[in-house]
Amino acid sequence: ILDGRDCCFGWWIFLVNELAITNSKPIPGDKLILVGFGNGRASTTKYDAYVSNDDDCVYLSGNKNVKIGKDITKNTFFIGCDTVQGDSGSAVINRVTGELIGLYFGMANPDMKNPLTSEEIYQNLGTDFLEFETNSSWAIDIRTIPLN
Repeated sequence: ILDGRDCCFGWWIFLVNELAITNSKPIPGDKLILVGFGNGRASTTKYDAYVSNDDDCVYLSGNKNVKIGKDITKNTFFIGCDTVQGDSGSAVINRVTGELIGLYFGMANPDMKNPLTSEEIYQNLGTDFLEFETNSSWAIDIRTIPLN
């Protein structure tokens, strides 16, 4: 480890060996945990993980193909978990089953001035509420990533 930026690779080795990978599609409202290392929490001497598991850390909707710049990111789903810069590659885990369901890769708008409220989240679960795509965190469905 030179500067801590390869923490996600080490985390991946742990995940593949220790966590069950889901075989089923998440359901809107599924409670989640996101384990992140962003915001300078990883260094050459320590790995301080951050766990997002508040009541709003739930599966919102998905899977969709999302256009980011000129590229299309397939099999994206939207989550209400709190994240910070540097959390990309973090595990998204179903809080009830303990199964890995996805990998966090970004947020719709890192400078958002109007984050989703708990009321908006729970009133619109299971719908195509546009705010889920524009004001949430994004993850890739682990079932769509070839791991072999």
